[in-house]
Amino acid sequence: MQIRLLDILADPDTKTWPLQLVIFEKTATEREIRAPPYEETGLYCRFYCALHDVFFVKEEAGKEIRIPKKDWTKQIDIKECKTCIKEEIVEGVLISQRKGRKQWFPIVDEIPIMFPDELRDKSIDSSFTVKHAEKLKELGLNV
Repeated sequence: MQIRLLDILADPDTKTWPLQLVIFEKTATEREIRAPPYEETGLYCRFYCALHDVFFVKEEAGKEIRIPKKDWTKQIDIKECKTCIKEEIVEGVLISQRKGRKQWFPIVDEIPIMFPDELRDKSIDSSFTVKHAEKLKELGLNV
């Protein structure tokens, strides 16, 4: 999974966005960048940069409003995007805040596993929990 996926991933049950990413293992890849950057931002993320925790949009009166580049909380260079795209998250966890509790979704073999609660595969959750029990407990996640 690439960090830039957090630009679009949301909790499948509550639609909470953005999710928090905790990386357990990552690797560098020699990925060729084929897609052009988004016209709105000039970057490879359109709504949110998770690497720098910068929003490019906000909601006002139920409408999505683009935040002008001069008002971003940090100025981001396209070179940083290219570095980010070449990193692959091998294992980790995505966290969503749900009414006072944290819901987590595992990243296994570079794939975020994000099913609604009623469709979650308990065997995947169980093996991930066994492997990363200490890390999950440190994050305050129910295991």
